[in-house]
Amino acid sequence: MSTQVGWESHIVWACLAADDSPILAAFEVSEFILGSVYIEARDPKAVSTVIRGVNGVFPTPRIEFVPPEDRPLLKRPTISKANKWVRINGRGTYRGDLAYVRDS
Repeated sequence: MSTQVGWESHIVWACLAADDSPILAAFEVSEFILGSVYIEARDPKAVSTVIRGVNGVFPTPRIEFVPPEDRPLLKRPTISKANKWVRINGRGTYRGDLAYVRDS
């Protein structure tokens, strides 16, 4: 589902915190795919009901079905950074620095 960038975590928590929620799982991978939240439910209408009125969700959200065989890939994205420049994230001395990743 497409969302406003920066609101992904808030939307996931809102989906999981709902009382008697029909949501089986919800997660976001904003470090790889900005503005997307993945919500698992048995009924597509359940997703629409739970996200209605949640901050960060567009008034008419674009909800897309992900085939069952592709779902494990969403939880473990792998992006090869070999032979590329990357920005160091997180905390520590090198935060914000550029680094070149060599092929090992």
